[in-house]
Amino acid sequence: MRRLAVFQAGVLLTLAIAAGSLQAAPQRSNEELRIHFGFGGSQHSPDLEEKAYNDRLYGSLLAGGVGFNTDWQETYGGGVDFLLEYLRGPWRFSFFNEGAGSRPKYLGFSAVQSSSLSFTQLESVEVDSLGRLNTRAEAGYDLLRGSESNQLFLVFGIAAMAQRAEYNRLTVNTASAGGLSASAIGLGLSDYTQESAVGPALGLDYRYQATETLELQAALRLLAMGGDWEMERISLFSNGAVDLRTESGDLSAAGFNLLLGLHWAFAENWLLDYTISVTSLQIGDENVTPIALNSSTSFDASRYLLDYALTYPGSSHNDTISVVSLGVSYRLSLSEE
Repeated sequence: MRRLAVFQAGVLLTLAIAAGSLQAAPQRSNEELRIHFGFGGSQHSPDLEEKAYNDRLYGSLLAGGVGFNTDWQETYGGGVDFLLEYLRGPWRFSFFNEGAGSRPKYLGFSAVQSSSLSFTQLESVEVDSLGRLNTRAEAGYDLLRGSESNQLFLVFGIAAMAQRAEYNRLTVNTASAGGLSASAIGLGLSDYTQESAVGPALGLDYRYQATETLELQAALRLLAMGGDWEMERISLFSNGAVDLRTESGDLSAAGFNLLLGLHWAFAENWLLDYTISVTSLQIGDENVTPIALNSSTSFDASRYLLDYALTYPGSSHNDTISVVSLGVSYRLSLSEE
């Protein structure tokens, strides 16, 4: 959070210094095309964090033990956004892309104790890449058509999200029985989770022309999407064992996107844009099919059926991503004036 606050303060200072030299922009033409590109920072609290925690907790309980993951660290990263916008009269048509990436890490621990066996597992996990893409294709109509200072667009369209995490995982297993103990170190051969969903978006986008050079924006969109997800984890251990776990199922995501923006005209056809975008979704999975195998142990049908019964109904977790962006927009008038 500290890094994000410092970045925001720097951007606001830059805008304050630039304000004194800004030039008045022409009134919006009846028909124009806008192209925007921006970059900045992001903070992401993914649904994968709680999902991984619950997998550890309930997987350990299923085996008759206990387990936990630490909170994910270093969830800050970079962010970029792109907007292509066409305006004609009271209508606005747009295509928006927002991407963010980070490299979180965490530790996991499990312990199982029975009358004859003691087993512990320690994992150090670094999310080598956690990538997120939010996309929207929308149309909007100005409900306040005719107002010089205020615009209120009713926006509707299609929203999509895609997310993929690739992990570097170091696993240390230790087992002891009857005074004998053995340890094995495991490295991931394939370790990823990916999600995708698409659905309708509906909301309001308010623009206020505060001065000739400054426009303020506040937009809220409601999102409801459906799709699928999958997870694969294959590890090779120093004792020659191969451990495999996969899951796949349906995915649903519902929530909102809130966007706040400042748009300054610094030349006749150029705008300096500062935006804060927050997308909060409740992401759930259902109809989950799990597969868990280990080459060094025999297949336990009863344990698999219990795992399947617990996993199949699915679960729901919160996912929140914030992107702070500084960028520029170029305005191309298409009116015959």
